[in-house]
Amino acid sequence: MTIDNNNTPPEIHADSYARNAGFDTPTPGIPRRHTITSCLGLGPIPFNQVIAVHNLADEAVRFPLPRDGAFLTYNEAAVRAKPEKAAQAQLNRQVTKEIEPEIKAIRPLMAEINVLSTQIEQVRTSPMRGAVGEKLTPEEAQTLHDALRAEISSDQRNGSKKHTLKTRNKLKEIGLLLIDFPVFLYALLSLFNVNYRLIGSDTGTTIKASIAGIFAILGTLMLALVARGMGRRHRAFKGDSSTIETDSKNRRRIRLEIAALVAVVTAAVVVMASRVIVDGLAAEVMPVLVYALAALFGFLLGFGAYLNYTAEYDNGSDQTDRVQHLSVQLRSREATIEGLNNARKLRIEETGIRIAKLNRLIEQTRTSAEHLVTGSRQDKAISLARSYHGLTGSKARLPAPDLDYRRLDLAVAQARDLTDHQEYLENLTKED
Repeated sequence: MTIDNNNTPPEIHADSYARNAGFDTPTPGIPRRHTITSCLGLGPIPFNQVIAVHNLADEAVRFPLPRDGAFLTYNEAAVRAKPEKAAQAQLNRQVTKEIEPEIKAIRPLMAEINVLSTQIEQVRTSPMRGAVGEKLTPEEAQTLHDALRAEISSDQRNGSKKHTLKTRNKLKEIGLLLIDFPVFLYALLSLFNVNYRLIGSDTGTTIKASIAGIFAILGTLMLALVARGMGRRHRAFKGDSSTIETDSKNRRRIRLEIAALVAVVTAAVVVMASRVIVDGLAAEVMPVLVYALAALFGFLLGFGAYLNYTAEYDNGSDQTDRVQHLSVQLRSREATIEGLNNARKLRIEETGIRIAKLNRLIEQTRTSAEHLVTGSRQDKAISLARSYHGLTGSKARLPAPDLDYRRLDLAVAQARDLTDHQEYLENLTKED
């Protein structure tokens, strides 16, 4: 049995279907000159796609019906398979070697930022110690500090001298502590009958000199510390005129303490002066000179104790001590928080830079993979074949490449989470 195409019912005849659909179906064909010039490498068909274009045109001849340009035929999909495979391999390679390592590098930075945030919060809420050992919250410590500072400022405006502070000088402090050392050393060397000329050459003499030096240091430090401790204690009772002002009960105790200190200093002065007098008279030195030197050494010893006493007594007040105690802790707390905040800001900036790089990598990976397909000779061959047979219309574009974006989409979701968290941290830093 033969089939007469001229008698084919209109509903299944290709030409009739095309006309009913509104297409003027041309006769598919590739100009011979295009084939010849393309085989010579002169275009318009890519040199290695001439056969593919002819195959696609032949496919249109076999069934010349209008097509939806958003989909590929089996032959078009076969032509496009090679660049899609290469694009998929490139996409997977970039995700594995560039995007995922970048995400792994960002996560430790985020973890470090979280640790810094936790440390900042801990420092902010950590309790502080008051001047008498009481536990204070940072807010209570700041309030107490401000109240004491206001009290000191008010007293100073009213002419009070009790809060006057002296500038601390380490060398001066050490000098005041050791101001009596030469006098003590001379007295002890004389007491142990040390022959100065034999020091270093005679073992017994050297040992005596060493013992005298140790005792001189201990005596000097003990006298200085006693004087300073007494001055620090009496400073708590200092009034606005820089004199001791207290009730009768405390006044009696303070007088006894001062008398005890004077007795200790007087005893030390008597010992030193006596030693000078004994040695001077034994050496048949003029008595006037001996007594003058004894008085001078005694005066130096007593004046050194007085300087150590006043160094503590005149240096501020009980209120200034409490302010300084709180101020040191508050400054340390603020410096710690500032340092942690700066470290966190640096990590946030670094994270922002790396996240921006990650987003660029993701977009570049997607774009380059798609361009590897859309810019390939195979896609150009498909477009030329469609142009020759005209069955998809003049405005139809090739569909997007059929690539597996699951790994890339997962990276996109992770990058979005990182970006959102980074923005949250930036806002948190601005609020701080």
